Amino acid sequence: MSLELTASNISKSYSGTTVLKDCSFRFRSSGIYALMGPNGCGKSTFLRICALLEPPDSGDVTFFSEGKTVVKDISLMRRITLLLPNIGVFNTTVFKNVVYGLNIRNLQKSDVSTKAENALDFVGLLHKKHQKALTLSSGETKRLGYRTCTRLGTEIFFLDEPTASVDQKTGRSLMKLSRT
Repeated sequence: MSLELTASNISKSYSGTTVLKDCSFRFRSSGIYALMGPNGCGKSTFLRICALLEPPDSGDVTFFSEGKTVVKDISLMRRITLLLPNIGVFNTTVFKNVVYGLNIRNLQKSDVSTKAENALDFVGLLHKKHQKALTLSSGETKRLGYRTCTRLGTEIFFLDEPTASVDQKTGRSLMKLSRT
């Protein structure tokens, strides 16, 4: 099953400042979309609302699967991933950081370890699986977050400034990873 998303007349304000006003868009399944605009125009807010992490002040976000509306609950949220520009890592090992994302999606325990190791191997970090995640370089941290998020098995994957604060080589590598 693939998800489609319709955002209708989304508006959002913070402390009296409107950052989104009547934004609407339809994201069809299996598409790649780029949301562009100047800093501060509400792109990140729009993505957080679409990822169901923040409610709009007005308007609606509706998900569809096979033409039917999907209930906005935890099972839907497990089908969506939002990767923010400043990837957060926990003060634990690289491996446990990946495992956490898999565990909250209610995957079979027997699959979690294998999926985590496969994801780390894919981004070239398997040899660092026992290393503290907070000691990774910024490029390694981006690769960890970026690719392990894409390996979670989610159906909708939002990237917020995916190449921010990385060198050109890492940026190109991240863009390649998004297509695999």
